[in-house]
Amino acid sequence: MLSNKTFLGFLAASALILALFLRHYDYGTDDLLAVIEGIAVLSEHFTCSHGQVGEKVADGNRLFTADELSHYDGDQGLYLSILGRVYNVEKGEKHYGPGKAYHHFTGKDASRAFVTGDFSEEGLRDDVLDLKHQDLLGLLKWKDSYEKNYVYVGKLIGRYFYANGERTEYAVKVDRAFQEAEKQNLAKLEEQKRFPPCNTEWIHEVGGRVWCTNQSGGIARDWVGVPRQMFSPETGTTKCVCVHPSNINDPSLKVYEGCSSDSDTCKTS
Repeated sequence: MLSNKTFLGFLAASALILALFLRHYDYGTDDLLAVIEGIAVLSEHFTCSHGQVGEKVADGNRLFTADELSHYDGDQGLYLSILGRVYNVEKGEKHYGPGKAYHHFTGKDASRAFVTGDFSEEGLRDDVLDLKHQDLLGLLKWKDSYEKNYVYVGKLIGRYFYANGERTEYAVKVDRAFQEAEKQNLAKLEEQKRFPPCNTEWIHEVGGRVWCTNQSGGIARDWVGVPRQMFSPETGTTKCVCVHPSNINDPSLKVYEGCSSDSDTCKTS
């Protein structure tokens, strides 16, 4: 495939030859302008459709290869990529400069490590589809932080973007995973409103206890409720929740042994 420079040189030469041809055969100025305009349109279409590495494409984004981005770890500046989007983090040099705490993120896409905390060579990678919902939500917060605080400079060709700047199938799958994570988080918040966590304490001399108030679990409400054990299929464990009388017969709930069914405080040990 011709490079942009080669192709544009060809177009320029063609324009000159056509201009001389039209003048020689006494074509009008309007004919000449029409030909030049057509060549310009063709040139713009080629450039936008075949954006080369390090050049601007139609939407103004620069395209980076992994090799090119790797030079932005301090030698040519400080760039990093998250989910295939490249940001200039030079204003945060005290965090991202050589020898600093976040320097391992520069010059690459290490999206996964933002939430796993694995900064080994194996851990600094960009695949995220197998992450848990809470990790995906954390990754979204990191991305939003870079959007807000640093300059976006382009796209990294690879897992998230094709060489023409378009999103890959993998990127689309990640978007769906984010949507599902947000959906699950909303469902979890709704469940917490319905079954707020109990207050808990454990004292060595007297043991543990759980109890309910109208603000237990950090969720303010106009009712107190009673403590119940709730089984979570997701984790395979039980947790203490405060239950409104209207939900007292939910099959996932169990009364604490030795505790009155209408008491707002129960001993656990």
